[in-house]
Amino acid sequence: MDECDVGNLRRFIWRHMNYLDNMPIHIHKYGIFQGGFAMPGNVNIIECSSFEEAKERANSECSNAAGIQVPVTVFQQGSRMNLTGALPFKFVTRYLDTTRSARRGDSITQLRDAINRPEIPEHTEVIAEYLAKNGKGKYIMPPVTLNVREQLNVYTMASPSTTRLGYLVIPFTANMSPTDGQHRIKALSVAMGRMDEETRVQFEKDGVAVMITCESEITQIHQDFADCSKTKPLPPSLLTVFDRRNRANGIVLDLIDRCPVFTNKIDSTSTGKLSKNSPMLFLTNQVRQMTKALMFGAWAMADEAFNESANKVLETDAAYSEALDKYVNFINYITELIPAWKVVSGINPGIQQGRIAQIRDEGLVCLTATGLNIIGTIGHELFSNNVEEWRTYADRLASLNWSKTGEIWQDNIISRVVDKAGNEELDKKGRPQTRILTAQQPVKTAILKVQQAINWHRPTVSEAAIISKDGEILEPKNFEALE
Repeated sequence: MDECDVGNLRRFIWRHMNYLDNMPIHIHKYGIFQGGFAMPGNVNIIECSSFEEAKERANSECSNAAGIQVPVTVFQQGSRMNLTGALPFKFVTRYLDTTRSARRGDSITQLRDAINRPEIPEHTEVIAEYLAKNGKGKYIMPPVTLNVREQLNVYTMASPSTTRLGYLVIPFTANMSPTDGQHRIKALSVAMGRMDEETRVQFEKDGVAVMITCESEITQIHQDFADCSKTKPLPPSLLTVFDRRNRANGIVLDLIDRCPVFTNKIDSTSTGKLSKNSPMLFLTNQVRQMTKALMFGAWAMADEAFNESANKVLETDAAYSEALDKYVNFINYITELIPAWKVVSGINPGIQQGRIAQIRDEGLVCLTATGLNIIGTIGHELFSNNVEEWRTYADRLASLNWSKTGEIWQDNIISRVVDKAGNEELDKKGRPQTRILTAQQPVKTAILKVQQAINWHRPTVSEAAIISKDGEILEPKNFEALE
């Protein structure tokens, strides 16, 4: 190689790396530090004099290497730099590697070689169904985290900032795999397979935000996955408020909005139970349990089963509106009849809400989650059997003694608190201390006693067609005429 060739080679290398005279290069065991950047060794930061030059050079590499150019932001987190951008679904489904997930039953050695946890097909199916159903309208696909284990180039403009824009070139042959988001990525392919041609073509053009790490050490890849899982699930009350696309959540929120006893009096962020001095009456999740009772007579049914059943039963807008109107009318009707509910319904937001804690302290079953479940179950009995004169039974329901000392609640949901000697313990006001039992059996026993007290009898199939002596068909509302 003559002197001219050596000079050209030097100029080519210098232009390719494009380091400025005032940007020294430092070699470190973790990668190359350039102008304040600390990138792993498998990502080259190529600094250019302008963004136009960076884009042009990225385009040139894409043409030569058969790849995709992605505008990215290069940013620092702790001791390393990462990239963030967006990729079209078409690229994600075709070129991301999701085959290196662990499998159920893998040994420790096999798990160490895997990039991701085992796929949960049910989770993939839920996401795929959501995307297939909403792909034409409004939906959201949360970001995914990817890892690149091969040499890639990022073209950017020289700057001392630790956050800057650039262009990442991803060859179609690059090995990119998800660190977090494998179920979302697999669900994309499943959802596309369920779309018609026109919808699929348009859907492929949509994109998902990605965060790209650049790690070649599998132990760090595993640690990144573990770190991504350190998120706190939304509490049920908050999830109900946020996920209104779900019909089950929608009807709960509409009940809260349209029933004055609930409006502005529901805590949607707390978990477990309300504090003693809370100005709120119930948790959103407690109203949700009441809705389960109203719709299916099963306040304790699993949320997943409730969501699925509600979405089927309330699939059409007409069915949703009909059910909502019935439940709103029922709740508002008994609100006018139960003194405590009527008082609470008239309390406005502000300093008046301090009165709610005082009313709760009076010890009324109807102001507890168990009371809501009992009322909701009676409503279910009436509406599922199409009782036109439901107000007659609602009148009787509202007239019950809702105090915790009421005879109807004893030996089922109310348990007296006693000391070691068997003596009843008293509260600060000298009242016997009690606790409400929430297990299904005591609550079911209480519901049976309530049904007897309001003279409700669920009609059997044979009773549904009882004919009187004069030939009149007696509807369930007329059963009392037979007694």
